[in-house]
Amino acid sequence: MKKQLSISSFRAQRNRWLLRSLVITCLTLFSTLSNSQNHVDLNAAIADGNNTLSDLVYGLQTTAYIREGQLDIVGEGSAQVIDVKAADLVGINLTDSSLDGVSTVIIRIEQAPDVFANYDTSELTELQSLAYVVVLCSVNASVSEVAAIPLNGLPTGVQSYFAISIPE
Repeated sequence: MKKQLSISSFRAQRNRWLLRSLVITCLTLFSTLSNSQNHVDLNAAIADGNNTLSDLVYGLQTTAYIREGQLDIVGEGSAQVIDVKAADLVGINLTDSSLDGVSTVIIRIEQAPDVFANYDTSELTELQSLAYVVVLCSVNASVSEVAAIPLNGLPTGVQSYFAISIPE
């Protein structure tokens, strides 16, 4: 009887250990996924003193606009910022030498369905100087919805931000 009790006890401990491991693994995975999908509030980052980011997003910079696959650079010299509509993000060519100095990509969300789309941003790895990606939403969406817009394949080390800017 004593032997049977210890085998049952061993099985119960093993099952508890397996359950704990499974829960910890799931929580770690969920935490990693949720952290990777959420962007930082742009206004909060600027209020905390990120003047470089503020200048890049709101200042006068040489900017490359990509609309319907066409590249148009406004300003002198190489572009520092790329401004692209979310719908035009697919299949963009970022190998143009005038984009070598780009440190910021602004993705404009201008239609409600775009808030719920998944975006493949792996092509942004072509931009060697890229430091920031800003999701600028101009449609009626909640902060949590915009903060969670998935940018799949975002290059390592690139910080992502969001801002809601609804025109009046």
